[in-house]
Amino acid sequence: RETIIDLFDGRQTYTLHHPNLEQRTLDFAAKQHRWSMGSKSIQTHFLNEKTPTAYDNFWIQLPYIQYQDQRILLLDHERLLPSDQKLEVDYLLIHNSPKINIADVLKAVSPQCIIFDASNRFSQIKEWKIECEESNILYYDIQKKGAFIATF
Repeated sequence: RETIIDLFDGRQTYTLHHPNLEQRTLDFAAKQHRWSMGSKSIQTHFLNEKTPTAYDNFWIQLPYIQYQDQRILLLDHERLLPSDQKLEVDYLLIHNSPKINIADVLKAVSPQCIIFDASNRFSQIKEWKIECEESNILYYDIQKKGAFIATF
């Protein structure tokens, strides 16, 4: 259960994943969808990169990603929440089971939708979903619903 993020810009695909992800695991998870989207070129980035990168419609400085006008924040056990001011994002992707509670997250981040990917523990996602419902926050559980697909 690994985190894989694919962003499609025409036939160009920007992908982010862990550097140790095996190619066969990546192919199993993403190859069919990439093919169906007409992907011809893939630009790979890793979830541990420190260097900011920018393209025409894609900008990354982890834990922040911007694709077109959509802002994405990645949250895991290695990345701290912003503390100086509340950050507004379109999507908050929680991965690798960080020890957090949603109430604390919402003090620092104002997301339109929280995404729980399959790298999180099932029991933790269950708790987070209850917290999201109590806070009236939209969420998406990849373990239950499969790949999160958004069109912008």
